[in-house]
Amino acid sequence: MNRNRTQQNLLLLFLLLSLLIHLLLVLLSKQLPLFPKPQKPERVYVQMREPEQFRDLDMPVHKELEKPRKKPAKRLGPADQVVEKEQAPKGESLEDMRPDAAAPPAPAMKPRVAAPQPKKGKPKAESLPEGKQPTVQKQVKTTEENQPREETQASEQTETLPDTRSLLQLPSDTTARIDKEWRQKQRDVAVGDEVWLDSQQDLLFSFFQRLRNGIYNVWNYPASAARQGRQGRCLVRMTFLRDGSVKKVELLRSSGTRILDREALAAVRKGGPYGPLPRAYPKDKLVIKAWFTYDLRRSRTKGAGIYGQ
Repeated sequence: MNRNRTQQNLLLLFLLLSLLIHLLLVLLSKQLPLFPKPQKPERVYVQMREPEQFRDLDMPVHKELEKPRKKPAKRLGPADQVVEKEQAPKGESLEDMRPDAAAPPAPAMKPRVAAPQPKKGKPKAESLPEGKQPTVQKQVKTTEENQPREETQASEQTETLPDTRSLLQLPSDTTARIDKEWRQKQRDVAVGDEVWLDSQQDLLFSFFQRLRNGIYNVWNYPASAARQGRQGRCLVRMTFLRDGSVKKVELLRSSGTRILDREALAAVRKGGPYGPLPRAYPKDKLVIKAWFTYDLRRSRTKGAGIYGQ
């Protein structure tokens, strides 16, 4: 019995202790917050330190330099120059060459005509001694025989005089030299929105390549012109929209044969569209000028070539 009582007393004691502990925790929980209070961010102050080594601009000017210079400084060069746009002569490749430039018209030369010589009359017979009369008659006969020979020679000279067309035509070496000098002097400057069909344009290189390939696929040499031996070159201005479609095709300079000009203009329209313009190109349309050359030495079925400036 005593043992049971002690156990009951201990149990009651433990229950009382646990109750007190729980009450104490409840009281403390009201005073202590469940979540920690947000801390305020600390301010960070940055202090600029002076550089250990001064720059040339920050360094004080020496008193020696403030004095005016008695003797001017020696210049190694005349002046510093900056080129606005780098330029170089055109290359010698067929795609970059311009066709032969037309020779300047020369003044027409009149054919030379030999001046008619006055006919010599027969010398009057003078009273001479009998021994000298035969010699005079022989001289008269020889002069009469020489006159028709001189007239025939003068007529042959007038017939063998060169024609004006042959005089206007320059040798091939001279034409090539003039063309090379013309290309070197020509400046690669775009007039307004116009550009030449030139493979050196990095921004439009892909569009130029598609344009050439599209025209070459449909551009043919007219059979009738090839049979007649017609050759030449024409200058064409082409206007393209942003999507690569052809807006306008104009003939600026004729080749001298209508059928050749018409075939070049038709090839530009048939070969389109040529794909959109590059995104980096800022304008809504592109105007290109190019030479269309017909050369029977290169081809009798296809157009010879398309050139830029």
